[in-house]
Amino acid sequence: MTPAIALAQAAARNAHDWVREFVSFSLFHLLTVCVFGGTMLAACRIGRGFGDLSREARFRRTWGWVVIAYQSYYTLGYLFPRTLYFPKAFSWEESLPLQLCDLAAFVAGAAMVWQTRWLRTLLYFWGIGLSTQAFFTPTLRTGLGSAHYWMFWIGHTMIVGSAVYDIVVRRYRPGLRDLGVAVGLTIAYAFVAVGTNTILDRSGLLAPGVVSNYGYLGNTRPVNPTIIDDLGSWPGRIFKLGGIVMLDFVVLWGVWRVAAIVRRRPAAE
Repeated sequence: MTPAIALAQAAARNAHDWVREFVSFSLFHLLTVCVFGGTMLAACRIGRGFGDLSREARFRRTWGWVVIAYQSYYTLGYLFPRTLYFPKAFSWEESLPLQLCDLAAFVAGAAMVWQTRWLRTLLYFWGIGLSTQAFFTPTLRTGLGSAHYWMFWIGHTMIVGSAVYDIVVRRYRPGLRDLGVAVGLTIAYAFVAVGTNTILDRSGLLAPGVVSNYGYLGNTRPVNPTIIDDLGSWPGRIFKLGGIVMLDFVVLWGVWRVAAIVRRRPAAE
């Protein structure tokens, strides 16, 4: 066998693997992030290119309604998979729209359409602060040939892309009150997620050995490597994860305060 044929066969095997399987921290992972990240930047470029504010508003609202429609299909697909020809069967531990990214997607669409301050605030802190984690440590195992691959990446790109657009084009900047709103609503979400996990785990609705993990706050870990793997045992790691999230939010608020101070500082003579 010649080297050229060996290389061609190796490339074919790798391509086949990409169709079937997604592996974190692989070349396929890097290329996926680059493609969907490039899509976000292209959308921001289009938005900033509108000289007419009404045209930008139409573009943004159309974007928002597309996100809402997509997420509605995604949510209903998990609840009624046979009706909507969805690729995954219903399960109590996965199908309820209670993952933070499920809610963040609706927030993203609504924020793009209506630009309400608290929606933009949640979009910023949940989109940039939390949903970006999916790009670095995705909880995904299937490749290009799976509908789940596309739904995962399109959904998270919609969230993070909306947040980036709101920063770059709409010039959203968080204030101290916004930080308080984000912290309060995130704590409220955590209580709902932990409560739901606890109820489901004790309800008998789950298969033997299966644990509910909404909000990644349950007594289990994602299949793929994530930061949760380094936070120790449950339930103690809930408080560690909460501390990391709060620190993350403070940094996301503080970076704009530092930038404002730097801009106001007079130039050295």
